[in-house]
Parts: sequence; structure tokens; C-alpha cells
Amino acid sequence: MRTMRQQRVARIFLHARLKAESVTRPTEFTSFKAHVAMLLRDLPRGVTVDLTDVAVAYWNGWQVVGAYLRDNERLNEDFDFDENA
Repeated sequence: MRTMRQQRVARIFLHARLKAESVTRPTEFTSFKAHVAMLLRDLPRGVTVDLTDVAVAYWNGWQVVGAYLRDNERLNEDFDFDENA
């Protein structure tokens, strides 16, 4: 199992990689979601992508899922990761 520090470092790395590699426009959401899925599938389990200060995306083994965070940065509630999220 990865330590919290290792997970945080992986999240920071993934966030920087996504920011550098993709420019997201509303009409490109499907492409963005596919790109996020590709990156998350290749990284260790438990790595998340920061969408906002209170929401992340993660790979659940089948698809990219969005989740809200609790105050202690643990996952709280899942939501559909779509262009309306």
C-alpha cells in the first residue's frame, strides 16, 4: 500500500502532466476524459486527478469517476464525470 506522501507526490505529478499536455474546451470533453482515463490506468491504484479544491477524478477499474472530498482529503461521494460535472 502506498503512503499518503507517495499518493500526494503522484497526484502532483499527474496534475502537472495533465496541465502541460491538455487544453480543455467544452467541445473537447470526450477527448479530455479519454486522456485522463489513459493516464490514470497507467498509474498505481489510488492516484487521483485534482479537478477543483473539493473534487477529484479516479480510475475505478472500469472508468473514470468523479468524487467530492471531505475536509480531511478522503473521498466522500462519487459523481458522474461528465461535461455537466
